Amino acid sequence: MVESNQHSPVNIVMVGPPGSGKGTQAAKICEELDLKNVSTGEMLRKEIRSGSELGKQIDHLWRTGKNVTDDMVNNIVEKFYSEMSEGRGLLLDGYPRTI
Repeated sequence: MVESNQHSPVNIVMVGPPGSGKGTQAAKICEELDLKNVSTGEMLRKEIRSGSELGKQIDHLWRTGKNVTDDMVNNIVEKFYSEMSEGRGLLLDGYPRTI
């Protein structure tokens, strides 16, 4: 069991290849430490569902078999982080994707 410090939030970054169990472990860790799971895949799908201009660009890239740019993903993560409650830690699941 990992204990979090109640005075400062715990932030965790999980990296690994697809299928390595990041998502499975992330769910367990987030439940144990009361962290917010930051899954960029889910964020991208949410952005598409929102109908925003960025969501439309992401949808077009996915439908044409292209990768979403790091700038787009960074924009979405930054937006999420700015809207997140203060004092709660987070777990970045598979983000950042590139060095």
